[in-house]
Amino acid sequence: EGVRLSGQQALDPDWTVRLSFVGQAINARDTQYAARDAGPLARRNRLREPHDNDFAEASLSLDGALPWAQAHASLAAVRHSLSSTYDAADAPPVPAPPGPVAYNDDNAIASVVAEATLASRPTDRLQWIAGAFAAHTHQSTTLSETAPGVGTDLFNEGRRDDLDEAALFGEVRLPISQRLAVTLGGRAFTIRTEVSSRITALPLSGPGFDGQVQTSGFAPKVVVAFQAAPGVLTYVQAAEGYRAAGLNTTGLPGQAFSVGGGAEPDRSYNGDELWSLEAGVRLDLFEGRMQVRSAAFDAIWRNIQSDQLLASGLPFTANIGSGSSHGVEFEGAWRDGPLEVAANFLLDKPELDRANPAFPARAELGLAGVPTVMGGLSGHYSWTLGGFGEVAVDARLAYVGPSHLTFDEQTSPRMGGYATGRLAATWSREAWRVTVAVDNPANVRGNTFAYGNPFTLRTGQQVTPVRPATLSLRLTRTIP
Repeated sequence: EGVRLSGQQALDPDWTVRLSFVGQAINARDTQYAARDAGPLARRNRLREPHDNDFAEASLSLDGALPWAQAHASLAAVRHSLSSTYDAADAPPVPAPPGPVAYNDDNAIASVVAEATLASRPTDRLQWIAGAFAAHTHQSTTLSETAPGVGTDLFNEGRRDDLDEAALFGEVRLPISQRLAVTLGGRAFTIRTEVSSRITALPLSGPGFDGQVQTSGFAPKVVVAFQAAPGVLTYVQAAEGYRAAGLNTTGLPGQAFSVGGGAEPDRSYNGDELWSLEAGVRLDLFEGRMQVRSAAFDAIWRNIQSDQLLASGLPFTANIGSGSSHGVEFEGAWRDGPLEVAANFLLDKPELDRANPAFPARAELGLAGVPTVMGGLSGHYSWTLGGFGEVAVDARLAYVGPSHLTFDEQTSPRMGGYATGRLAATWSREAWRVTVAVDNPANVRGNTFAYGNPFTLRTGQQVTPVRPATLSLRLTRTIP
């Protein structure tokens, strides 16, 4: 359940202030994965695995027009709490008495985020934007192993992260000629994280850890666009992105963390870097009835960060090597009166080009979680019933190709390789609207995600089924 509230007030003809609030609570009584050895839609757990996810954001923004630019400033406060429980009875991190054993992962996150931008006016020939960003985030994480009849936690880690981020960014579009334009942009950033961790595991306790790590860099962007003909735009673009470095702390007392590129897990892991290269064409044909976009791409990923599991089932992050992904993608749509048809597909070749010698990754598996093929088709048709309203029918088919969950040499479960769809019919008249729909009409049982529980991942195949065939009825009335 959730709530969204927003309001705005014009201060004068040129300036407006906005205030908004978003709150959401997701509560699941149990997780949604199954174990293959227990049947297609079953598993043998000794306790439920509930999940709680609560989010709230309040923001204040100011927008206005200067004589030479558009101005925007915003300030937001975010609260996010997440809590998950896993059945750890089959492989508890710390030996436990026979019976149910729970592993709890609780996170409380609080952030303050500020951003300010200046941008060119829409009518200016030279289009540009410049801005600044700053954020502070405090995250409290508690990992614990509990069992009935034991008066204290069998394992407990209390970790605190303080993250400070700042960035300056900008972009300008240079009109070289009526047909040719070059866009240059970039983002200079710095990210600093301070970490404090304390671990106890009966009957031992660790010495604790305090550390910090900082990542700074510049992420450029270049786009060259050429209007070859009316309705035909070709482009080439290159952009870079970063993810910050971090520190591993989780483990049983005595867990060894390497320093300086030793055997995994390392105490610190590097930030990763992604270069995205793309060349494509966008077509707007037949007086706007047909739109097409086709592109070839190459992604170059260095120092790939990947979440992994220790032998105890506790998590850590590793740099597993460098990889690339190249392929082609297409999306197109045809709209002619009451008929709309759309299609999209992606052909991809994800590869782990160079594995980290300290991590036992299997290069032949490619990049974890990246399908080699994806695609979809959709159609919409509507017609009027005179004075009895309007009827519309919709159909959708989507396919997700196969991929592997992890880079792990020991466990590399497969997922994907399924198709699903939706059929819907809608009747509307004035303020009323009724929709009847069937999702997954063929009741496909594909594996959307081959993960559910870190403590049984290595002992059996886990599957997260597609939502089963579902019939829904929606009734909507719009109040003038």
